[in-house]
Amino acid sequence: MRLLLIRRHGRLITTSVLCCGNVTWASMLAIAEDREAVPVGNYELFWDYSEKEGWHFRLVQIGGTAVARILPFRLGKLPKCAFLPVMGFKNAAETPNLAFQRLMDRMEPYPGEDWKVEIMDLPPKTRRQPCKLAS
Repeated sequence: MRLLLIRRHGRLITTSVLCCGNVTWASMLAIAEDREAVPVGNYELFWDYSEKEGWHFRLVQIGGTAVARILPFRLGKLPKCAFLPVMGFKNAAETPNLAFQRLMDRMEPYPGEDWKVEIMDLPPKTRRQPCKLAS
């Protein structure tokens, strides 16, 4: 199944949404410095488990190595090369594990599915200049 991760880089934080078709599956946060570490392109998505991080997802470049993870949001420092599902961008610290659990629930009905993720960047926001009226 193909997913699309659309992200917009800010000065400190990168906001992104993970979509399946035209449905948003998750909103996510990441560190803006990871722009070069996780380049635009196609990736495979795998479930993984570790004692330190528990259940999470790994993003692997097709034919390459793991470059990023999708982890449950935990208060404190944001990990490098990780996308953290959140319920909303303004209240990211509220209900931190619920967004990750919802993402897992959306993927659960598709056991054994080959997951592909395409990462795209949106252009940065620009400030609009006020209109000047002709005199």
